[in-house]
Amino acid sequence: MGQEEILLGFSVDGFLPVLVDILGMEHRPEMMLLSCRAITHLLEVVPKSAAKVAQSGAVPIFCQRLLTIEFIDVAEQSLLAMHKLSVEHPEPLLRSNGLSAVLTFIDFFDMNTQRTAIATAANMCRNMTPDSFELVVDMIPNMTNILSSSDHKMVESACMCFSRLVDSCHTSEMQLDAIASHGALVQLVNLLRPADVVGRGFELSTGNYTSVVKTLAMSCRALRLWRPKARVGASWPKTLRSQRVQ
Repeated sequence: MGQEEILLGFSVDGFLPVLVDILGMEHRPEMMLLSCRAITHLLEVVPKSAAKVAQSGAVPIFCQRLLTIEFIDVAEQSLLAMHKLSVEHPEPLLRSNGLSAVLTFIDFFDMNTQRTAIATAANMCRNMTPDSFELVVDMIPNMTNILSSSDHKMVESACMCFSRLVDSCHTSEMQLDAIASHGALVQLVNLLRPADVVGRGFELSTGNYTSVVKTLAMSCRALRLWRPKARVGASWPKTLRSQRVQ
C-alpha cells in the first residue's frame, strides 16, 4: 500500500492552516522546522495537495525564511518545499517574490542546496506572463553570474532560466535588452565553445547545447525584426559579433 493510500483519510484542509500558523512562529525555530518538514512531506506523498499549499499562505512565509536567514535548517527546508511547489505551481511562487528568495543568498548554502535553488528559479521562469517580468528583472545579474559557475548542474539550470525567459519575452525589445544587459549573451556563446578551449571543466549536455543555440537564434531573429538597420555599435549585434564560436 502506497503512502498516498495510507493518508487517504487525511484532511489537508483541516491540517494545512494549522501547519501554516506554526510555520509563522518566528520565536519557535524548532516548531517552524517541523511544520516545514510536514508540509514538504505532504507535497511528496499527496501531490494533489500542492495547489492547496500554494494558496494557503505558506509561500510568502517560505520566501521570508530565505530572505532573512536566521535559521539555516529552516531556510533549507523552505527551499525544498518551494522546489516541489515550483514544478506545477511556479506562478504563486514568482508573485510572492520567490525568485529573489531562492537566489539572493544562494552562496550561503552548500552545493546541493544551491543546485536546488537555481533549479527552482528555472521552474519559476517557465511560461511567464508579460506582466511578471518586473518580478524577474532584478535577479538577472544573479542568474548571469551562475552561467560562469564551475558546477555543470548549476550552469545548465541557469541556461534553462535564460531559455525560458527569452521564450517568454521575445516579443518585447525592452525586456530582451534587460535580459542581455548584464552579459548573458556573452556567457551563453562562451558555453557553446569546447570546454578545453575556454578552460571549462565540463561540456553542456546535448539538450542544453541545443537549447542555448535556440535561445540565441530567437534573440537574433527578434533583433532583426526590431532593428533591421541596426548600427554595428548597437548593443546586441556588438555582443554577438564579438563572440565567435571557435
